[in-house]
Amino acid sequence: MPQFAALKSDLIFQFKHSNLSKKLLSYILLFSSLFAALATVLQITWDFNNRVEQINSSLSYIDISFTKPLAQSLWNFDEEQLTILIHGVEDIPDIDSLKIEQVIQGERTTFYDSGTDDSGSVLASSFTLYYEETLVGELHVSASLTKVYGELLRKSVLILFIQFIKTIIVSACVLLVMYYLLIRHLNFIVNFLRSTPFVPGSVPELRLPGREKCQHDKADELDELASAFNRLHQEISSTMNERQKVIELLQDEQDFSETVIETMSSLLVCTDENFVIQRFNKAVEQVLAMENTQIKGQLWQQLFTQNRDFKNVSDKFLSSRKQHVIQLKISTVNNNEEVIEWQCAPIYHKGKLAAYIFNGHVITPLIQAEIALTDLNQQLEEKVIQRTEKLNESNQILKNTLDELKFTQSHLLESEKMASLGGLVAGVAHEINTPLGVSITTASYVKEQVKNMTDKYAQGKVSKSDFGCFLDNMTESTQLIEHNLHRAAELVSSFKQVAVDQVSEQSYRFNIRTNLEQIIQSLSHEIKQSNCTVKINCPESIEIDSYPSHFIQIYTNLICNSIIHGFKDWDAEKVISINVSQEQQKIKIIYQDTGCGLTPEMKNKIFDPFVTSKRGAGCCGLGTHIVYNLVTQLFAGTITCHSELNKGIDFIIELPIREQNVEV
Repeated sequence: MPQFAALKSDLIFQFKHSNLSKKLLSYILLFSSLFAALATVLQITWDFNNRVEQINSSLSYIDISFTKPLAQSLWNFDEEQLTILIHGVEDIPDIDSLKIEQVIQGERTTFYDSGTDDSGSVLASSFTLYYEETLVGELHVSASLTKVYGELLRKSVLILFIQFIKTIIVSACVLLVMYYLLIRHLNFIVNFLRSTPFVPGSVPELRLPGREKCQHDKADELDELASAFNRLHQEISSTMNERQKVIELLQDEQDFSETVIETMSSLLVCTDENFVIQRFNKAVEQVLAMENTQIKGQLWQQLFTQNRDFKNVSDKFLSSRKQHVIQLKISTVNNNEEVIEWQCAPIYHKGKLAAYIFNGHVITPLIQAEIALTDLNQQLEEKVIQRTEKLNESNQILKNTLDELKFTQSHLLESEKMASLGGLVAGVAHEINTPLGVSITTASYVKEQVKNMTDKYAQGKVSKSDFGCFLDNMTESTQLIEHNLHRAAELVSSFKQVAVDQVSEQSYRFNIRTNLEQIIQSLSHEIKQSNCTVKINCPESIEIDSYPSHFIQIYTNLICNSIIHGFKDWDAEKVISINVSQEQQKIKIIYQDTGCGLTPEMKNKIFDPFVTSKRGAGCCGLGTHIVYNLVTQLFAGTITCHSELNKGIDFIIELPIREQNVEV
């Protein structure tokens, strides 16, 4: 009850002091009354039409149900039946008058007449009575609308009274809801705005009563209004803070600018449109050796120019709004002559000339320095001429020395080539000497055996066993000679390959993977005997214009080296991997095996001729040297070797190609 009383008193107070509440109540009552009146009119109209339709239905019922029985009763003069029918018609609701006229031989007489006939507000109908196509009478019935009007009037009063009560109740409820949901919050916001000052740094938050813990998904327009007001308040406070900071910053900038102007070494003078000095800095006082009061108010041209000088330049100052630069001489109080370079800029306010700003620099030291610099440049030019002559002499000496160095370098290169060729020839001679020596020794032995057999044959002492032994020796000797001669021929062929004769081979387009697969197929017997596996990783579509036979020679030498040197007496995994790829304008070949690898000493000499670890097994040491010459000389590429003992070996070959010579 206390809460209800407080709410009631608050509502009364708000209604008395709130124009919005009064307007809302007035509009609610006005529109509710209009809607109630309109609804009442519609309801009464609807009921009236229903009553009229009901009366017409009753008249139609009389026509359908009573006209024929009445005609028959009149024809038969059955008064009892007529009385019953008349009472039946009179008992029908809304029938106020009933009149029956009897027609006998063309004459009309009133047979029965009851009720009143208000011709102003009635619904009347007349029905002719026929019996077997003979007119026996006429029935007149009417229903007065006065009773209907009375009923509708009473009903309309009741409806209006109910609508009025309902309007009062609804208006009070609406006003209460509006107060609880809207008006009290609006009043709170108004009071908050009236009582809250906008002080920079202090941002009180607007919180509507009863909505402090309102969830975000249940927030309505008032919550959004409060949130928007809080954001606006914060922005205003932030703007005021920033404005205060800007004011302080501008004050600092002003203080700084004044300090800079006062301490700057250049002259700064501000005049009005008539060249009367208004402001200037300390540098002006120092240059003129005058006090502040002696300078202010003077004409600029009287202090800083001679009249004839200013007359020549004043027109330029006044001719346009552009900045101008002039140099003028002045004589100070101390009779010192100074040259000052002035920059003059006119200042306009609303399109009219308002002032001039003169910025001057004392350039007397600069002019003196320029004169000194001119003299120094003259001296430097003379020194440069002298140094140039000495440099030309030194350059001639250096040129002669360079020619001598080039000649010496050419001679050393030729000597190095000869030494290398001598080493190569010595190696070849050493390698060929062994099979040739064996062949010569065997040939001498054959010659001796043939001589002995000839002597025995001449003496007739050749036995069958001697001849068989002789044939065995000859066969073995010829095989030994043949083997060593083939060995010598192979050495000569290898020596020729070292020279890399490019002219003898034909260049044409071929597929790298197909070429590589052919090599693997041709070496399948050796690969199978060594129990090793060859893995190829090469795109099938790389084609180049080159020397396929030399590619075969490179792959063959590398694979044979792996089989003979890498996998011999090697019990671990035996795998050879060949990866071929195209990288920009070059073909990259990575050859790897998992064999025994190389010692550091052997790795450093891997591409030297006649270097082998199995010379006694028939190896001559030219395989990798031939590969090196083919890659570096014929193909103008690079080859590098990476290996460690018991960790296999890697050869990385990069061969340059031209773009039109490759298709991928």
